Amino acid sequence: MLGMNESDPYYQRALLLGSPKCPVPVFFRFPLSEVLDTNAGRCNVSDGNMQTNWAQVFPIGPELFQNFDFNFLYKTFEDILQLTKTEVSNYDRAYFRQILNGFLQRLQSASQQEFLVKDYFELEKIAGIEIIVPNENARRALIQMIGSDHIFAERIQIDNGWLNIFHYKNAAVNFDGEQLTFKTTYSRPHELIFESQSAGETEITDGFPLKQSSQQVTAMKHISLRLKPNIPFTLKFRDEKRQEWVIFENQNPQIAIYGDHIY
Repeated sequence: MLGMNESDPYYQRALLLGSPKCPVPVFFRFPLSEVLDTNAGRCNVSDGNMQTNWAQVFPIGPELFQNFDFNFLYKTFEDILQLTKTEVSNYDRAYFRQILNGFLQRLQSASQQEFLVKDYFELEKIAGIEIIVPNENARRALIQMIGSDHIFAERIQIDNGWLNIFHYKNAAVNFDGEQLTFKTTYSRPHELIFESQSAGETEITDGFPLKQSSQQVTAMKHISLRLKPNIPFTLKFRDEKRQEWVIFENQNPQIAIYGDHIY
């Protein structure tokens, strides 16, 4: 939702779900066999998105195989189009569209089936866990937040296209150690909030600033700042409900990150 404007086809659906925000998407990838081994008896699977009012939950067992849609789980739009052409031998535009829409709805439901672990999930017990982020800025920010000595710090990696799991539609933060830039197309009332003990001495080089105080700079839509070296700061997004979301954090600038090595 963050960075999404009202012309986006998913905007109204997002509003119905309470306007969820995902400032920086992060994926956790782990071997399913390890999850089953360490969470025996607490694993289930749904036949759709659990945010809907119709999805059902099934335990791992015979009932799962009767209800889980394995056939459509990994199909693509191209697969669905070809399947529809095969199904509709005599080309009738209205009937073709009816069959295609039915397959697309099934594809969406299958792709949103969820693997569920009841009550709690101990990530530390998963030896093969990978934490995947969209870019270097996201990796740096996450390491800053959890600490360079955290057991997961070395597991954070960037998806350079090998998994192709990010849509890259989220509003992006650019920070090179000196220049900080953030831009959003969010059309509802909002504020971008830069917080730092040195905010009053920070140079605003571009954007739409609203206010600058000793510890905070607020703006809307776009902000570009020139920072002093190695200053701790936090960048937040405040929506129309006055809810705040951390977009980027640099609270431990002394941490040095070079490629895959953290010092």
